[in-house]
Amino acid sequence: RPATLTAPDRVATVASPRYGQVTLSAWDARHRRLIRDGYWKGHDGPLPIVAGTVVRVEIERLPGGGTPAGAMWLWHAGPAVLDLVTIFAAYQRRFDLEHTFRFLKQDLGWTTPAPMLPDTALRWSWLVLVAYTQLRLARGCVRDLRLPWEKPQPAEMMSPRRVRRDFRRVRGLTGTPANPPKPTRPGPGRPTGSARPPRTRYPTYRKNSRRGKKTTKS
Repeated sequence: RPATLTAPDRVATVASPRYGQVTLSAWDARHRRLIRDGYWKGHDGPLPIVAGTVVRVEIERLPGGGTPAGAMWLWHAGPAVLDLVTIFAAYQRRFDLEHTFRFLKQDLGWTTPAPMLPDTALRWSWLVLVAYTQLRLARGCVRDLRLPWEKPQPAEMMSPRRVRRDFRRVRGLTGTPANPPKPTRPGPGRPTGSARPPRTRYPTYRKNSRRGKKTTKS
């Protein structure tokens, strides 16, 4: 409700090559109205008061040249009070984080296995991060196997997905300290007639249980 807003506690202006002039207005010591859902679903006692900063972001233009529909509102809560330019820059970095998580899931198979124990899931996550780090470090060793519609890029600007196309050749050239694999035969397997116990099922965790529910009309 803009009519009920008081004068902002802090105001900052920054020039952005994508959004033009960006005006940041902040109101400190504001708290959200918490509900007993998601993280606070099983909380005992009264809900706490989480104070933070409400930031209003007003941009001059959109990256495609369009006119913005209105102001964007951000919320920040933490042990330290950050300046408004840092908060806006951190929000812009969310696009890089979203693309990184999508690459870990789709290309490196982060969520492909279904481990039963948390320790197993943690070890698998570390292996995926090691593979991601190797792709980052191998940017100067691979060839740019770009697709017909892609533009050439220097080695320091190549994405991990682009590096992965030629990583098999680089891995064959670097070698490995391990010994060659020894030939083996298939094991005996599970004894005949034995039954494997069913896997323990756990409820699906939802951040907000109010979403996704469909109501039927009578």
